[in-house]
Amino acid sequence: MFWIKHRRSILWILYALFFLHAILWYTCGYQRIGQFAFGEIFLTLKTGIISAGTIFVLLVFIHALFFGGLFCGWFCHWGVTQDVFAWILKKCGIKPIMRHLESKYIQWAWFIILITQVVLFWWFNGLPTKFVFNPSYTEVWAGNPKAIFMICMTCIVSGFLLIFLFGERAFCRSICVFRLWFSWFEKFSKYKIIRNKECSSCSNECSNSCFMDVNVAEEVKINGVVRNTACVKCFKCMGACPNQALTASFQKSPYEKNEEISRPVPLFDSLISTIQVAFTILVLHFFGYSIGGNMSLSLGLVSGFVIIHILYSKSISWFEILLIPLIATGLHYGNDMNPATSLVKGLFAISLFIIIAKYIGFKKGFDFIDKIPNEIKVSKLLITIILIPAIYFSCIESVASYYLQKAAAAGEKKDWKTYADLYEKWGEYNNDKVNLYFDLGKVELFNLNEYDKALESFKKSFDLLYREDLVVDTAELLLTEGLPLHSKKLLTYYIDKGKDSQILKDLLEEAEKEITKKKAKVLGK
Repeated sequence: MFWIKHRRSILWILYALFFLHAILWYTCGYQRIGQFAFGEIFLTLKTGIISAGTIFVLLVFIHALFFGGLFCGWFCHWGVTQDVFAWILKKCGIKPIMRHLESKYIQWAWFIILITQVVLFWWFNGLPTKFVFNPSYTEVWAGNPKAIFMICMTCIVSGFLLIFLFGERAFCRSICVFRLWFSWFEKFSKYKIIRNKECSSCSNECSNSCFMDVNVAEEVKINGVVRNTACVKCFKCMGACPNQALTASFQKSPYEKNEEISRPVPLFDSLISTIQVAFTILVLHFFGYSIGGNMSLSLGLVSGFVIIHILYSKSISWFEILLIPLIATGLHYGNDMNPATSLVKGLFAISLFIIIAKYIGFKKGFDFIDKIPNEIKVSKLLITIILIPAIYFSCIESVASYYLQKAAAAGEKKDWKTYADLYEKWGEYNNDKVNLYFDLGKVELFNLNEYDKALESFKKSFDLLYREDLVVDTAELLLTEGLPLHSKKLLTYYIDKGKDSQILKDLLEEAEKEITKKKAKVLGK
């Protein structure tokens, strides 16, 4: 079959198109079509703005009604990326072992957070009164890390690490909320992997090839069809079958039955999954706004597992001793906006992880993983200790979301005092602090005449993501508004931090001249 034979080439072409879209947007200025992302559906639900991403989501959902989870197997860029990571590990002599992950706790937790944000928005702003089509409303890379080093750290945590510990497509099988959605569509889809002739004696090549941990062999031998909702129709099982007994079809298999299929014991039981959700909430609270939801969810899952491993094995492995500081250091210095140094550090971190995984390994840790389903019992006291701070911080997050939505509503009504007061207090909990503080600075400057506060807000924005062009524009704006002292303070602040380009120095000189003129005018000279 053509699709099976050329699967890898097709995936590379799709990924090339993905990057071409970003290049056209940022380099060539072709900004007529914005981001294609599932989160855009929540934007439409809140604001009524129909972006390119909204159309994309609706088309994918219509497609999923007929083909189920096929999108995840062929078109998801993060799914393709995970396949590349698994390939790299294998090429480096590391063959990840598939661990059965069946818990959807983290997926449901993230889904509930997304829905809660929409409901809170409706509470303060009401339902959308009209829908407006704006295909380029959201920029291509919005919501993703801007620094190459942070992108590499995301690849380590959400890709290489999860695959190394739990097998291929571990992120899809345990974290991705969109994979949860596709599992629902899979229940209705008539397009299935079916057995079209007798199964000859084999070595379960179809099951061994499945990166979604579906026991294809058992399903097709007993029922003639794969009904497991984890199936993403990647067709790898069809290509692996030595007897070509499998095909994908809307038609029923001639061997179709509806017998009960035995399920393997999940790696994480409900209690361990509860701990992982608790850690996910904690990571989201303390780091989610700086490292993003993708990495936060992955760190939550891994942190919960590591804590259980250390507590119950009464030891910490060399793998964990080396990995924890690697991740912590990478996250601390992750926002390096210099492309060259950021790339070098990112590739070094990835190489270092692979070296640790290959030559240090997890060894006894993997023995521990194999014992989890049958032997490891999590005490209720431990769960209580971990859940208390998780519940506390989730309440803080809920309150923060409440006030952030209230602030946005105040901005729509041009109640600038309420807008500024709320964002000054709760802005740290916004997922786009760079733009929030910049917009807050403009409100404080133009609408409230609170110049000192405006300066601090601008500095908060530029500290998070330094862009010389915006600093220059802001310094010039302050000069235009008759605030040369504030312009000087802004320029001096970044020159002292090592951003001493000639354009900043020239502007600083201009600001000092304006200050001198003002003093002379006051003194009547």
